[in-house]
Amino acid sequence: METERGIKEWSAVIEALGSGKQTILIRKRPPQYADMLLFPTFNYYQKNVSTPEIFDAQFQSQHVEAARRSAVATMKQAHEDMLADINFYAHVERIIEVTDKKVLDQLKKHYIWAPGHVKAYADSAIEGRLHVMLLRVYKLSQVARAGRSGGGVPDFYKHHEKVSLKGAKAVLSDDEFNKEMDSILSITGAKVHA
Repeated sequence: METERGIKEWSAVIEALGSGKQTILIRKRPPQYADMLLFPTFNYYQKNVSTPEIFDAQFQSQHVEAARRSAVATMKQAHEDMLADINFYAHVERIIEVTDKKVLDQLKKHYIWAPGHVKAYADSAIEGRLHVMLLRVYKLSQVARAGRSGGGVPDFYKHHEKVSLKGAKAVLSDDEFNKEMDSILSITGAKVHA
C-alpha cells in the first residue's frame, strides 16, 4: 500500500500524534482521504516567535516546551535544508461531527492544544460545525522527505511521489487505541460517519 496524499498540521501536533499523546485532529471540513501522510508545519511558531506568550497560549501548559522544541527543529530544518521529514501517516477511523463547544472542551485529554485555542477555532467555523477525525497513526518504516511547501489546498498536501506504507507500525497497540476510541466516542455521543 502507498499514498501521496497528506494533511498539513503543526509539527508539535504531529509529534503528539506520533507518540500517542493525541489521537484526534479537529477541522472545519472533513478529510479528503482515509490514509494521509502527516506533513509538519511551523508557521504557527514563526508568526509568534517574537511574542512567546501568544505561542504558549495555543497549547496546554504541560505541552508548551515540547511544542516549542518541535517547532524550532522543524523551522530550522526547513530553512537550512528546504525540506521537511514526514515520519508518520494516519488512517481516519471515524469522523465525528461536533457542534457543541462543550464537547470540544471535554475532549481536551485527547489533544495538546489549549482549550481556548480550540474554542477560538470553533468560533470561526461555519455554522459552528467541526469534524473530529479519530486517527490511527503509524510510524513509517522510512522517512519521506518533502520540499517545505507541499502542494495542495492549505490543509492538504500532495507528495511529489508515492510513499510506501509497507512496514509502518501503529504507534498505539490495538488495546490502547480502542481505549482512546471508546473514550472519544463516549464523550462526543455525536453522529459518527465512517
